[in-house]
Amino acid sequence: MSSHRTTGQARLWAGGIGMAAAAAAMIGAATAHADDGSVPTDIGLLNTAQTDIAEAFSLSGQTNAGAGFFPELEAIQTPLLSSDNSFVSGFGEALFNGPDQQLAQASEAFLSAAETLSSDTTNFTALGDYASTGFQVTGAIFGEIPSTLIGKLTDQIFDIGGFDTASAGAATDGAASAAATPDDVIGQAITDFNQGDAVLDTASTADLGTRSADLLSGQENLGPEIAQILPQLGTYQDMLTPTDQTLLAVVDEQWVTAAQNVLSADQAFVAADQAGQLTGSGVNAADLTVIDADLGILSADFNTAGATLLALFTGGLDTTAADLASSLDPATAVDTSIFADLLSSIGL
Repeated sequence: MSSHRTTGQARLWAGGIGMAAAAAAMIGAATAHADDGSVPTDIGLLNTAQTDIAEAFSLSGQTNAGAGFFPELEAIQTPLLSSDNSFVSGFGEALFNGPDQQLAQASEAFLSAAETLSSDTTNFTALGDYASTGFQVTGAIFGEIPSTLIGKLTDQIFDIGGFDTASAGAATDGAASAAATPDDVIGQAITDFNQGDAVLDTASTADLGTRSADLLSGQENLGPEIAQILPQLGTYQDMLTPTDQTLLAVVDEQWVTAAQNVLSADQAFVAADQAGQLTGSGVNAADLTVIDADLGILSADFNTAGATLLALFTGGLDTTAADLASSLDPATAVDTSIFADLLSSIGL
């Protein structure tokens, strides 16, 4: 995976610095923090989302995966949202409210699906809803990236107080011994998922019982959903330093494990079908094996998404804020045309 950010990604960062630079006169040299102990609305949304995700995983009997990025989101957003400077707090609300609302709504839907599934773990429609809403949460998590990175730049440039550069540098120090890259690992996972889809194509739908037929239908839709998630994950990991990419390749191995488990479950399902074991109306061992493998996908999804966001938010970017800031003269070099992609990406 290339260690260089694409032109569009560089424009995103430059646009973020440009927006912050253009606001310098209004922000002023120093920014006071609210000290009334109140929690900004957007931080409340993040807290609700974190709680809903944790409860959803608990109901499904899984570890609360990938939630470590929530403290980073809160640490970056709070100084802007809590500022006594109305421009700063308004800027923060404009940046964060849309993505935070989307994450909270997706997390609420995920919890609702988990509650339905927990009442009947053999309800394959509920299983499909659980997986689908889980992927929506991941999409909403990735949707936090543009606005949060801009907030991080604003914190750093104007010393508002939401980013600890010392700890950020420490978070990405050190080298990893793994030789694989995210491209290698993600490519292997995609290959395994595609192989699972090919195996399912050989299943005979004519003789399947109702439950098994429902499960097969949902399983065949799994591949296309994952085909959207994994390239997106790779795109964001491509923004990171080579060291971070190497470290994340180890975490990405969870996707390979999940894909291989799904492949094995799909093979067992087809073998049971060919042996005439899936004709009844109830749930059998092959069905349960598929369900268990599918649940493992969400754990891999949240863990790798969370690790990627932690790397992004704790200073592991290939082009640092300092590098970009030093290349711009806030007073004279702000080209407003670079804001177009940025504003569109965060819905402003």
